[in-house]
Amino acid sequence: MKKATKNNSVKKKQKTKKTKVDTRLTFETKSLGQVKYSNKTDLNIIKAGDALLTAVKGIYNTYIPNLAKALVPYIKSSKILQTSKSGGMPEAKKHCWKLFGYETKDSETGLNTKNESFERNVARAVKLAILIVHGKSKLAIDKNNKIVGISKCVEPMVRVTTAKGKAMKLVKNFETDIIPCTIANMERIFAEDILKQKPDNRKGKNKGENLTKSNVNLFTFDKVLKAVSTKLVDFNLMDAEKLVTKVQGEQLSRLKDIAQQITLILAKLETCTTNANAEVKTNNSVLFEMQDKARQTIVKRHFTTAVFSLSKEPTKESISK
Repeated sequence: MKKATKNNSVKKKQKTKKTKVDTRLTFETKSLGQVKYSNKTDLNIIKAGDALLTAVKGIYNTYIPNLAKALVPYIKSSKILQTSKSGGMPEAKKHCWKLFGYETKDSETGLNTKNESFERNVARAVKLAILIVHGKSKLAIDKNNKIVGISKCVEPMVRVTTAKGKAMKLVKNFETDIIPCTIANMERIFAEDILKQKPDNRKGKNKGENLTKSNVNLFTFDKVLKAVSTKLVDFNLMDAEKLVTKVQGEQLSRLKDIAQQITLILAKLETCTTNANAEVKTNNSVLFEMQDKARQTIVKRHFTTAVFSLSKEPTKESISK
């Protein structure tokens, strides 16, 4: 005899989908509207991106480096370089666009809102951040917010003179000094270091292939300094009429700038002492710590006073004594 089946079948418990709660914080920007972020790194990227979008001046020297610095922690924590054949660029830019709420089309009108200049500058900041973290050229952003790198990496080929001081030619750069790096050079380094693209050295091969390190004169800082010193001595040997004719306009302005910078360097060195443990200390830390604008104002005042005093002091009587 068959067992009676129950008419009321047991209903299976339906799984209820849990709605994800958005725990992100909101931040009101000047030009990107209200955006959301999850951590301090993302917030710093948003702030730097917002400033870059509205910037008119100082894009290369201020805002791109600022965004790159904000991106560095993200680059370090992600694995975009290991998982991408394009140097991690698409992934990093996508992360920025998501944080910025950046769209290339208006969702309501369908109109094109693409900002090509902003996109290029964000891409440059991404490249710089990737190079700072992973690049072999040791690119960095110094305390003055300038992009710097090893000389031979920033400028693989340099213009030099022959031993006789004649034709200008391009040869391989052997210098390891830290020098400023332009945005153009940074992008070239990214193409070579990260994307593994072959450098275009055809100009160097055509003009400098027969030159070696031993028979060229590189324009090192020491050699430039020596040349400037020799030239300044020549100026001081000129009579009044010739000096006024030779030193004027932009050249005079540059000489003043150089003289003021040298005055500041010598003043700083005057405050420094070295103890038995080779530790260097200064008795006037304000000279080193104060903001550049205020420092230059003080230097200019002292320099102007010194120049005026020197112009009045030497007389035939004082020299004879």
